[in-house]
Amino acid sequence: MAKPEFDVFLSHATSDKPVVEELARILKRHGIEPWLDAWNLVPGEPWQEAIEEALERCAACAVLFGPGSTGPWQNEEMRAAIERQVGRVGRYPVIPVLLPSAERGERSRLPAFLVRRTWVEFHDSLEDERCLHRLIAGIRGLAPGPGPGEAVAEGACPYRGLQFFDVGDSVFFKGREALTGWLLTKLRPARLDNRFLAIVGPSGSGKSSLARAGLLASLKSGEIPGSEDWPLAVCRPGAQPLEGLAVALAGLSGGSAATLSGMIRDLGADPRMLHLTARFALHAAPADRRLVVLIDQFEEVFTLCTDEVQRGALIANLLHAAREVDGQTAVILTLRSDFYGRCAAYPELAAAISDRSELVGRISE
Repeated sequence: MAKPEFDVFLSHATSDKPVVEELARILKRHGIEPWLDAWNLVPGEPWQEAIEEALERCAACAVLFGPGSTGPWQNEEMRAAIERQVGRVGRYPVIPVLLPSAERGERSRLPAFLVRRTWVEFHDSLEDERCLHRLIAGIRGLAPGPGPGEAVAEGACPYRGLQFFDVGDSVFFKGREALTGWLLTKLRPARLDNRFLAIVGPSGSGKSSLARAGLLASLKSGEIPGSEDWPLAVCRPGAQPLEGLAVALAGLSGGSAATLSGMIRDLGADPRMLHLTARFALHAAPADRRLVVLIDQFEEVFTLCTDEVQRGALIANLLHAAREVDGQTAVILTLRSDFYGRCAAYPELAAAISDRSELVGRISE
């Protein structure tokens, strides 16, 4: 097979041409040779045949999404690229790329092959060094590895056995990058009304690892602009769910035992307490900063907690904080799918999970 003449075909809508040309120039500066219609189509020659031929002459295809909709010819380019990937001997990466000011949109409206792939997302600028590193690695068919300036773990065992991967284990957590990207989409500032997210799946499907080493670790690494400064409060309900939540919240400010006791009491008495705690903790922060509360293994409110008053108070605080207008709390739950029906006894919780959930399947080999 002849060596490709170009490193990457840039598939884009006409309305995005100016920003795509800028991206093409940036890629050239980094040693990547792009094929761009504005640069390579010969005036007067049939352009459709030329584009089909160009896909053959490129080693990869980047499907670029801007703020507008994709055109019919871009859809044809996407499908032709996927056909080449399936039928070609050797690697032919097809990389979804989100341009600045664009959003992914709903998965149900996207071709299935884009849903299953890991995206590169330029949310602020095309000069984002980490995003460029990921895009260039994808074009070359390589794993990104540590980004520029990121540490490499040495001397640590990557095998966790039956334990979940936590935030600090993210360097070893592989295989769920695409799903992590979709979870991040649900928490981005453009969806400020969506501050509740339930990660639902069967036992053993890796929900805790996905939430911690996937979603929370991505937030701490700044995958959403500014999210590296978002405080995290992580707990499991256990037999005393209000105590677990209070301990997680007190850990943010180093509160005393007396403070902790008062917080437990207030959480039980006032469904606004979690919301008010977040507002107090973030009162001097930008309005788009979030306190992220992860209630891992939420099914423990049914299996371990026997106090209906505590169970109801926890649910009320979580829902109020996540739905309060101009609130700054993002609530994330992991829930075993066989306890989905138990949530139906709490209509507001059932509605929130129904509207704001991500179903996680079992991990393949």
